[in-house]
Amino acid sequence: MKERTSHRTLRLNLLAMAALAVAAVATTGCGSKVEDCNKVIDVINSHADETGKIQMDKPEGLDAFAAVLDKTGTEISALALKDEQVKKTSADFAATNKGLAAAVREVGAKTKALSGAAADPATAATAAEDVKKASDAMTEKSKAREKSLEAFQGYCK
Repeated sequence: MKERTSHRTLRLNLLAMAALAVAAVATTGCGSKVEDCNKVIDVINSHADETGKIQMDKPEGLDAFAAVLDKTGTEISALALKDEQVKKTSADFAATNKGLAAAVREVGAKTKALSGAAADPATAATAAEDVKKASDAMTEKSKAREKSLEAFQGYCK
C-alpha cells in the first residue's frame, strides 16, 4: 500500500509540475502577443485622429493622407516585436499602408493634371481616364489594406 501511495504522490507531483510548466509557457507566449498587438494598435490609433481631420476632396488632402499612411507604415515597421505572427501580420499591414499611400498620391497627381487640362477637351478626356484608372488602383490597394488589417485584428483578438 505504501508503494501505491508514493507512486500516486509522485504522479500527482509530476502532473502539477507539468500543469505549471504549460501555464508558464502559455502565459509567456500570450504576454508577448498581447504586448506586441498593443504596440501596433497604439501606432494605428495614434494616427487615426490625423486622418479624420484631413480634407480628402482636394489633392493636398490626398497628399496629407498619403503622408499619414506612410508614417503609420514606417512606425509599425520600426517596432521591436517578439511574436512571429504579430510580426508577419503587422509587416503586411505596414506594406499595404505604403502601397495605398502611393496609390493615393497617384490619384492626387492625376487629379491635379485633370484640373490643368480642363481647357482642352481631348487632354481633359485622357486626364479623366487617368484619374479613373488611378482611382480604381487606389480602391484595390485599399481593399488589400483592409484585408491585412482584418488578418492582424483576427490574430490579436
